[in-house]
Amino acid sequence: MGLFSSHRSRTEAQPHQAANTNPAPSNSTKHEDPSLPRATFSPSRRAFLETVIGDSLTACGTVHIGRSLLADAPRLQKAPPTSEEPKVRTYPNTNEMTTLPSGESFHNLGVCHTGKRFEIDRGTIVNAIRHSDVVMLEGFAGQDYFDFLAAFAHEFKKVVVRLESGKSLLHSVGMQSVLFTAGYMTTSNALYLSDRVRKGCRQEKSSAPSVDPASTSEKRDVQRPAETARNSSLPRAATTALVGLNQHIFSPGLSAREFIEGHSEYPVSDTSYTLDGRTVIMLKEVEKWLRANPNRKLLVITGDLHAAGFSFYTSSPERFDLFNQRARVYETIYRSWLGGSARIEDDPVLTGLEPPFRS
Repeated sequence: MGLFSSHRSRTEAQPHQAANTNPAPSNSTKHEDPSLPRATFSPSRRAFLETVIGDSLTACGTVHIGRSLLADAPRLQKAPPTSEEPKVRTYPNTNEMTTLPSGESFHNLGVCHTGKRFEIDRGTIVNAIRHSDVVMLEGFAGQDYFDFLAAFAHEFKKVVVRLESGKSLLHSVGMQSVLFTAGYMTTSNALYLSDRVRKGCRQEKSSAPSVDPASTSEKRDVQRPAETARNSSLPRAATTALVGLNQHIFSPGLSAREFIEGHSEYPVSDTSYTLDGRTVIMLKEVEKWLRANPNRKLLVITGDLHAAGFSFYTSSPERFDLFNQRARVYETIYRSWLGGSARIEDDPVLTGLEPPFRS
């Protein structure tokens, strides 16, 4: 038994001893399979993905901005002739009594605020001002057309309220810069993408098989991140997105153009500040005034697009619920940094801000 047990212990100890006395691994086992690091995102692969994502965002942004520019550009094609006769209307724009779900109502008058159209609409506008107690006007003091209407209202001893007093100058800056910046970014991005395609085609034609794949892969890993850092398309994509956002906020889109041309109803899908944002914020001010002064005859004169929005949101309880939801969002986002609220305007002649008219 003793011999057997000692022999067994030596035989069991041999593998253990051999494992402990195993020499250090040779140099042949130091190098791992070169394909294993490729399973993770190598610098070259990250650079490739950044380029693909950035170029895709740039291309989508360029198409969006380009379509918007075409919508704002004058139409070169003439409207196709139609056999239908145009509908005869006593007043071409919105002219109705709009009633809120709470029961209060106001005279909703939509205008095309140009001097030529005022000569056509003069009788309707003046008559509406005469039969009202309070006249609410779109915008703020300093806008020629609505300043002219305010002068009429003051002449008839009416209370004049400007719906967007105290508006930030960012709105004017955004309106003036949107077409220039959008046009510049569209042209710049189109040239950038065409240059990327041209360089890619040239590289494919001039590419040749390398002698040492390991060395070329290491060079790509080292050079591509540096090249991407210099010519990355992600900053360009981010700039395009910012320009597109600015263009959306301060410029009406295709749906607004179709409404102006008479081919559609109020474009509720256009959530820009210029269109739906101002419509909702002004209607909220009208609602507040009616609650505080229910016994006054209120006349609200705005651009016809906003007046059509007033009619749209008050036409059903579901649409009025949508109005309240958007009002909370617009007042939090748009009004917080663009300002604008309803304020009573004193007659400039009585306050001495302007000289009285002389015959």
